Amino acid sequence: MNDKAPRQLQRMHGNEPIVGTTLTLVNFWQWLASNLLGTVNRSALAEFLVASDLDLSGEIRREWKSCDLTTKSGIRIEVKSAAYLQDWTKDGLSKIVFRIAKTRRWDPDIGGPMSTEASRNADVYVFCILNNQDGATNPLDTSKWEFYVLPTATLDAELGNQKTLELGGLKRLNPIQAKFGEIQKAVAAIEQAKSNIAVSGADKS
Repeated sequence: MNDKAPRQLQRMHGNEPIVGTTLTLVNFWQWLASNLLGTVNRSALAEFLVASDLDLSGEIRREWKSCDLTTKSGIRIEVKSAAYLQDWTKDGLSKIVFRIAKTRRWDPDIGGPMSTEASRNADVYVFCILNNQDGATNPLDTSKWEFYVLPTATLDAELGNQKTLELGGLKRLNPIQAKFGEIQKAVAAIEQAKSNIAVSGADKS
């Protein structure tokens, strides 16, 4: 028996009472997550959109996993987000920059341990951009999001230990560009291409 296995989580609905008050869980959610332009909540929203596209949103999000999402076929997904408009300024646009640094991760699914070497702990990266640039934005409008899907092997081969990636550099790596509703197809295409390479290599051996 693994006594370090992750605790079973219960999916909440929002009407659960905060005992000793007249408040419910939804009041806490409104306080916590209404700022969807903030880096933390925007990143979580991007991850939720990708999870929804991959038919994984019925699961409960856990922090500190070695990767953000795992598809039903076992493909590990890392989700990164960026936006031109930020909550801390009304004027000007931010540069699109993603953090892609290799990291040492602790895996809560097995109770650890921390990996000994830093790496990119996913098979595929999905880079998400909230693309509003006109001063008014609605992060809940999926048509305002762009997604770029790229195999981690490309990042490792082309960028090595590079820690950040700007939009221009990302596009030069020829990712699959997708809209919401097309991410699952893009991930499947990368999975199929990887499988074809493996078969081709086996045929030559």
